[in-house]
Amino acid sequence: MMHPDTRLAWLGSEMGFGAVATRFIPLGTVVWVLDPMDHVLPRVQFEALDGLYRPAMATYAYAESDGDMVLCWDHGRYLNHSCASNTLSGGHPWLVAVRDIAPDEQITDDYDTFGLGHKLICGCGAPTCRRVVGHSAPSELVRRDQDERFTAALPHVQQIPQPLWPLFGASMREQLGEALRGARA
Repeated sequence: MMHPDTRLAWLGSEMGFGAVATRFIPLGTVVWVLDPMDHVLPRVQFEALDGLYRPAMATYAYAESDGDMVLCWDHGRYLNHSCASNTLSGGHPWLVAVRDIAPDEQITDDYDTFGLGHKLICGCGAPTCRRVVGHSAPSELVRRDQDERFTAALPHVQQIPQPLWPLFGASMREQLGEALRGARA
């Protein structure tokens, strides 16, 4: 589920739709969390899909580390890529703002943090744009940058109100606790 201070917006013919902030979202805010309404399609079922469904899943779903595909029920499926994304997951079933997000700013994720399964030509415009994402595992430098930004944001999670906190089940709370302990080490 997307943070309540977000909305779906048309960003132009080049980008299409995207999620944008409706209010200031501070560093450390959980902006999306996997919830029971999201559709998780096991890898074997995804691989059995016919040609009509595959393009839609490639566009609107993401792959978990075990190969299962997740299709978000809300505008979370419209998160666009940026090589300098303002959210990251650190491999967890939630996204955290890794910097402050201004009102009307697009909320972005780094598609190299999950298995795209195909190459994507990037036009994000970031000074650090990698030009192509998803074609192979990110470089050590990219992975280290992602880890550092995610880890730096984690201590802020406990310092601000989190509207999506009720969606964190016991397993997610345990994962967050482990990530926080790792960030403090």
